[in-house]
Amino acid sequence: MIQKVIEEINNLSKIGDLIVTEVLPLDIFYVAETYHWDYYARNTEARYCGLVINPKLEKVQSQFANLFKK
Repeated sequence: MIQKVIEEINNLSKIGDLIVTEVLPLDIFYVAETYHWDYYARNTEARYCGLVINPKLEKVQSQFANLFKK
């Protein structure tokens, strides 16, 4: 399924390089500590969110708006 999504995004992208991320099954999965869970949702006013995460989210949302559910 993820390969299909990557393909779709690559086909829709008009600028920049293609996604070349390799997707492999996990050997071991470690659950993050609870303070990491939903970090952005719980810390939207944090400087890191405003300076780093928000610009990235805005870029993705504008370039791939048709992939987001309304």
